[in-house]
This record gives sequence, structure tokens and C-alpha cells, in this order.
Amino acid sequence: MEALISNVYAAVQFTDDGDLNTALHELWNDLIFNGENIVGKEDDLIKALKDIDSSVIEGIAYSIRQVN
Repeated sequence: MEALISNVYAAVQFTDDGDLNTALHELWNDLIFNGENIVGKEDDLIKALKDIDSSVIEGIAYSIRQVN
């Protein structure tokens, strides 16, 4: 998990796309505070990151933030 969080943070620092920066920052924050909620969403996150899909990344971040 620490490696994922670190890599997302690095991506935040090096993107110049405003929407992607916001989505990655939200994801980074949610992984830090609610990372345990990523279980079951890993494949969706991998696809969204590979596709550089900021709206899906934001949706996954939102779902991580939700308390079950």
C-alpha cells in the first residue's frame, strides 16, 4: 500500500492536467486515510490509472472514502 500511495503522490507532482491532478490528489488522500476500503476495487483502479481516466479515478476515490 505504501508503494501505491507514494507512486500516486509522485504522479500528482508531475502531471500538468488539472482534472487529473485533482483526481490523483483525492485518490492519494483517500488511500492514506481509508486505504483499507480499496479491497475489491483494485482492478478498477488499475484500469483507471492505465487509461488516465480522471473521472473514474475520482469515483474510485469517492468510493474509498465511504464508510461501510
